[in-house]
Amino acid sequence: MRKYIFTVILPLAVMGMLATSCSKDEDYLDVELSDPTYNFIPKADDDSETAQLRNQFKEETGSYLLFNDTIQHYLLGKDVNGELLYFNELLDVEYSTTSANPTSRPYTYTYLKTFERQTQAVEFVKEYIISHFTRNLAPFSYLLVNTISGKDEWGNNTKPYAVAGERSIALAMGELNKLTTASSKKKFANKHLLIIVGKIASDHSSYFSDFKSVSNGRYGTSFSIPDGMTKDEVGREYGFISVPGMYLPTYEQDIKAYASVILTYTDAQIEAKYADYPLIVKKAKLFRDALTDMGYIF
Repeated sequence: MRKYIFTVILPLAVMGMLATSCSKDEDYLDVELSDPTYNFIPKADDDSETAQLRNQFKEETGSYLLFNDTIQHYLLGKDVNGELLYFNELLDVEYSTTSANPTSRPYTYTYLKTFERQTQAVEFVKEYIISHFTRNLAPFSYLLVNTISGKDEWGNNTKPYAVAGERSIALAMGELNKLTTASSKKKFANKHLLIIVGKIASDHSSYFSDFKSVSNGRYGTSFSIPDGMTKDEVGREYGFISVPGMYLPTYEQDIKAYASVILTYTDAQIEAKYADYPLIVKKAKLFRDALTDMGYIF
């Protein structure tokens, strides 16, 4: 008995299939691979409320809308033992066009199972998330789910509010039905935007070269703490919002810190809050300007 594992990677998705066959005439199973964007839209004969919602979303925003990470699931046939063989295609949100491998930290999801919750999520995303993106900055697709589960870089279990890839964004909407005020919804949106903005800055370093140059050469380096000062005070003099450990922040940590600051405060508030630290004020402005140049709307 021969076992075959087929893994095919297309932009935005990873398709995997495990099949077992004892056929003497074939060494593989044929899988038809068509335009991958076809699998991001409802089937032509699907006239459900959810299908209509997804199609309307695409027309209004230019991005595809998903409520499930299973892009394809269909029957291939049976093996020699009569077991059914299926082909599955799952969305890999963190798929990178510069990598030949699927993400090393795959995520699992729970879903928005009612049309009411799906509609609620769509309205929230359009008002509080998409309103910050021009069409040029908008992702290829959004995956709106109840919860997201995965592991961080140290292998610890995590439930992020969002996962952002090069062209797809997954957003956890589980807490939304508890929110009743505009201010609470805006705070909830900022938790998603913090992750998205950090990913944008990380993936588009050319736009953030001026920001990075201010502290370049100090990222991840050791430093001394003079008497009478704290490590955060020393870090701020170097242009860092905070110092999480015994070394100055890495560039990725710096991005996250400034993403949080510019999403929380206006330029005037930053100038007042960090009046004694001109490098922080300078970097915050450069960070905001870079995002604006890319098409982010504050």
